[in-house]
Amino acid sequence: MSNPDEQTVGANPTIRLIGLGETGVKLVETLAMIAPEGVEADSMDTDNRSLSRCHQSRTFLLGQAIPCGLGTGGDSALARAAVESDSEHLAGIVRGADLVFIVAGMGGGTGTGAASFLANLAKEAGALVVGVAATPFECEGIQRCNQATGGLRDLKQVADVVFHFPNQDVILMEGDDIALNQALDIANRHLCEAVLGVNRMLLEPGMLNVSFADLQASVRGRHSLGSVVHVEASGEDRADDAVRKLLAHPAARGGETLREASSLLLHLSGGDVTMAEMNAVTSAIRNHSSTAKFVVGVSGRGRGEALQMTVVIAHAGKLA
Repeated sequence: MSNPDEQTVGANPTIRLIGLGETGVKLVETLAMIAPEGVEADSMDTDNRSLSRCHQSRTFLLGQAIPCGLGTGGDSALARAAVESDSEHLAGIVRGADLVFIVAGMGGGTGTGAASFLANLAKEAGALVVGVAATPFECEGIQRCNQATGGLRDLKQVADVVFHFPNQDVILMEGDDIALNQALDIANRHLCEAVLGVNRMLLEPGMLNVSFADLQASVRGRHSLGSVVHVEASGEDRADDAVRKLLAHPAARGGETLREASSLLLHLSGGDVTMAEMNAVTSAIRNHSSTAKFVVGVSGRGRGEALQMTVVIAHAGKLA
């Protein structure tokens, strides 16, 4: 069992990304290509066709004893039975991990039915468990949206925190004239950037560091919904632009989410982050969240001259 108190001083946490169902598999396969060194990635589905397209992550077909190798047809109970039949193997996969991300799309069968069971296995193994859940567009229908709500609730009851990414937010950001394939690409990109941002926050050595212990203190045992916002800005006013993008993001709700937060973890990266930029960003966030516990990390790495900002927004378990 992983014991955070016994972690070797200076050692990085063992991080595992697990994608469940078609959406989770696609996202984790993408993340496996760009994640920091040492992050382990697994893709799991009841449909062998989605796994056959994986080349970066380790794959596992769920429910071979049932069998349901062609998927569950949206039946979350069948997905639950599939993952339960493989519990011994899955317990071995999560064993030894300090931090487990369970990435899934809610509303269908596999992700909805299997995520909470796998989260419980990871909790029993001693890991900090972070759910990453995407929910459907409203136009996908009330039944799928209701099933997604139930799956999100079940995952939240087990995981320490669930970072929720509603696909509908893309419409708020881009308008409803956007093409469906573009909307899905944007939703997936925001989700991948958020997960990648948290991993870099924990693993990249910096001048100021956000540690795994900081993340644990913010989310362990909260069983709440949280948010991760990742933005980038360039140019002379990149700090002010990054703050404007943060507050304009649907997950920030114009700053309301920051005001509700119990903890905020901020990570800045980019060449030559100045004290003026740090002060501009932290002061702006503090103006919206004066009481939250606030931890700041800064590293010199980044893409070109862009200032990259990742904010983890954690709540005290009060959100439904």
